[in-house]
Amino acid sequence: MSSKFTKKWEEGELKGLKAAIRPSEPLRTKIELAIRRVEAQIQYLEGALNRLSERDKYLFSKIVEAYSRHQMKRARVLASEVAELSKMANFMVNA
Repeated sequence: MSSKFTKKWEEGELKGLKAAIRPSEPLRTKIELAIRRVEAQIQYLEGALNRLSERDKYLFSKIVEAYSRHQMKRARVLASEVAELSKMANFMVNA
């Protein structure tokens, strides 16, 4: 007899069916791993949002400084930077 046939005969067809139905790893561990990954991603996003808000505050103080010194061009450039930071923060919050 052919070796393929004997191998399949010894394994049986139910092994392939059981492997397809039952996961190789317990579902609880898979869910816990997914939860940990999501929590890590949330922490990363929160850190990025904190950095953006700190930069926003810093640039806003620079805008006020530039306006008080009558440096309108510099203030406009900084204001556009703050607008871009706000867009990025908004995008990250809604993502």
